[in-house]
Amino acid sequence: GGFGKGLEAGVRRNFLGTAHWAGALKTGVDGNATVTFKAPDGLTRYRVMAVAHTKRDQFGHAESAFEINKPFMLEPSPPRFANVGDQMLIRAVLHNTTAAPGEAEVRVKLDATAAAFGATDPVQKITVPAGATVAVDFPIAFRATGEAVWTWTADFTAGATKFRDAVETRFKVVHPTPLLREIVQSRPEGDADLLAGLDPALLAGKGTVRVGVANSRIFELREGVSELLHYPYGCLEQTTSALLPWLTLREFRDVLPELGRLDADYDAAIEKSITRLLSMQTSTGGLGFWPGSDSPEVWSSAYGGLGLALARRAGHPVPEYEAGRVFDYLSKQLRGAADTGDKWQLSERAFACHTLAVAGRAEPAYHELLYKKRDKLTQESRAFLALAILEAGGSAKMAETLLKMRDKAVEEDFWFGCIARAQGIRLLAWSRLAPKSDGTTAVANAVFDLRKNGSWVTTQGNVWAVMGLAEYIRKTEAGRKAAKGSIVQAGEATGFQLPAKGGFFEKEYPLDVAAKLLLKNPAKSRFFTQVTLATRPDTLITERKDRGYSIARRYQRIADDGTLADLGEPRTGDRVLVTISFTAPGNASYMVIDDPLPAVFEAVNPEFKSQAMAGQALSNTWASDYSELRDDRALFFRNTIWPGKHEIRYLARVRAAGAATAPPTKIEEMYHPDRFGLAGSQIVRAKAQ
Repeated sequence: GGFGKGLEAGVRRNFLGTAHWAGALKTGVDGNATVTFKAPDGLTRYRVMAVAHTKRDQFGHAESAFEINKPFMLEPSPPRFANVGDQMLIRAVLHNTTAAPGEAEVRVKLDATAAAFGATDPVQKITVPAGATVAVDFPIAFRATGEAVWTWTADFTAGATKFRDAVETRFKVVHPTPLLREIVQSRPEGDADLLAGLDPALLAGKGTVRVGVANSRIFELREGVSELLHYPYGCLEQTTSALLPWLTLREFRDVLPELGRLDADYDAAIEKSITRLLSMQTSTGGLGFWPGSDSPEVWSSAYGGLGLALARRAGHPVPEYEAGRVFDYLSKQLRGAADTGDKWQLSERAFACHTLAVAGRAEPAYHELLYKKRDKLTQESRAFLALAILEAGGSAKMAETLLKMRDKAVEEDFWFGCIARAQGIRLLAWSRLAPKSDGTTAVANAVFDLRKNGSWVTTQGNVWAVMGLAEYIRKTEAGRKAAKGSIVQAGEATGFQLPAKGGFFEKEYPLDVAAKLLLKNPAKSRFFTQVTLATRPDTLITERKDRGYSIARRYQRIADDGTLADLGEPRTGDRVLVTISFTAPGNASYMVIDDPLPAVFEAVNPEFKSQAMAGQALSNTWASDYSELRDDRALFFRNTIWPGKHEIRYLARVRAAGAATAPPTKIEEMYHPDRFGLAGSQIVRAKAQ
């Protein structure tokens, strides 16, 4: 656009790293092929790469390039993210590639997430010399959470010639303090006070209260499903746990809001999870715990393999060769079952038997072998073995014997200790053996009773509780009827109707007007309700907390010669060493250290040579089993940890001027989240260069 043709009204918003991909072009008889595509909106240089082959297995490749630009260009540089309360200088760069100087008027149209100091839509006028590049800064304060969608425009006048460039930018604005949530679920069969049971202190705060009503018990799985779909980390366990609801709960999507998606959304989510699972496949065929793992694990392979087997059973495309190698690996791991009496080695083999049975590769000889060793199996291992036997069409009597065995004490799994997980697996097996028996109902009620604040606390607790209860409800919930009612707030009633097949109604109220919320149920229908109260503290600062772990964070500025100094007020472009120190009281498993960045920083990825800089040797990622550097945080994971003091160091760069909150660093045992530590929040102030 532009190029001397007057004002160009289009806003550039389509920015793609890859402008076009053509996986299979055929040449004509002259050996030439042509492809046409619409270029994205990036003003940059694009490489064109081509690989060709013939029927005679001849190969060749070539590379070229082209550039997209305009005579006058606007390049905004907003933050990658921001926190409410941050105040920053947001920069835009103007490029005048013409031979004439001129006057530019630059404007940024903000949304509700931010406001300029002293103006609604900030405007600056500046002279741009011929062939020059000039930067302009806008002081912006961030006010509210959400996706910031800003439109930047620059009008350039050089004599009688006018040019315009316009760009849309998007990024997230979040809150630096955690959301406080309380969830109350109930089963009223008449009129009910929906706010009964909520913490009065939270009700007195500022926030929202969301009311949901359904006519199926499946609705009570909602919070567990939500936590599975939104858990922030991506190891094999959590990738598989997020995959399983898409595979096993599609029939309930009219009742579970988080799963109320189109088939195409299901297919996309499942395909993405399958791809990530296979990124953890090792040379042996087994699966490791993290992408790029070198060492396979039996448990990881059994769990990830279960996801692959269920996806294939549901008709989703799963690469046969890669999946077959996972199942081959599991089959080989069964071979040592006869030689061990260790309950944990037998436990993962029982899980492997279940996965192989679901994959259509059951090994009944090992079912028999493990059955003979049932006294050495844990409660959940016996349930896995019962599931394998039932899946393979084996003896129901054997399965019943396994499920009826009692232990003096229920022993938690060595790695992912969780009673909800063990009971959920038992319920899944009981629901397939005898869904309407009193024993099955007792286990189902026990699983429901294990909920804390609407869920089962960890991903393993959530996934097995949800799958077990879903199977139980699927086979026992009958006589569901259409129902109607209303929610009354301040005398105003909002009516709803739920179909007999199952459905839900939901509405959100500001907390300051939700002093009283009543459910009116004149027909005394059986409803299932969930009330979610969400508030934030008045402060933007989070205090330090030690709940089994103590953790601290320190920022230091790195000089050009690599020496360190206190951070003070660094300037844009300065390099920063981030040091995280923490103390572990004892041995622990599956730790995460989550360090949010202030919005004026960006983490430096040591894998990119273009980001190499002085002080690189100072970094030490604590020999983590896996790490991620994201736009807004640095994450470090360790499968096992020993007692004592530990330290992580990584590098960051100051990318903007302003005052920004660095939310607290957190250390947590992922499968015992009550054991954690928080460093206090910090305010970082940076100056313009």
